[in-house]
Amino acid sequence: MLLRFTALLFGLFGLLNSLFFDPIDQFHNYSLTIGSTLIIFGCFYFFYVVMTKDTYLDEKLWQVPDFWVVSFFLLFYSASMMYFSFLYNIIELEDAMWKRLNFVLRLIGGTMYLVFGLVYYIPVFSKKLTS
Repeated sequence: MLLRFTALLFGLFGLLNSLFFDPIDQFHNYSLTIGSTLIIFGCFYFFYVVMTKDTYLDEKLWQVPDFWVVSFFLLFYSASMMYFSFLYNIIELEDAMWKRLNFVLRLIGGTMYLVFGLVYYIPVFSKKLTS
């Protein structure tokens, strides 16, 4: 319920921001910053639930795909939030520094998507090898 309400508020904010404040063809770094902050809080809430509830009590946490997905969401969105929050300041840096920061963000994003694929396919491949 809380997730749906938050998503609805964020969508409403994005719509109002696009219609009345920032033109649609301009990059909305404030919207991305707010969205990233909400995702980071959602990741922290997941870890809070893992620590306080008995959700994964009978399982090894490093074998749970949800743990890895949320961990890499947290890594990527914390880095991208910092990058896009200060985007207009970063663009004013020298091209070499700007491109290095962009490369690091792409590397983290690529690693995140690689982990997303691996955490769900490794169990499938390991079952085929053992059968």
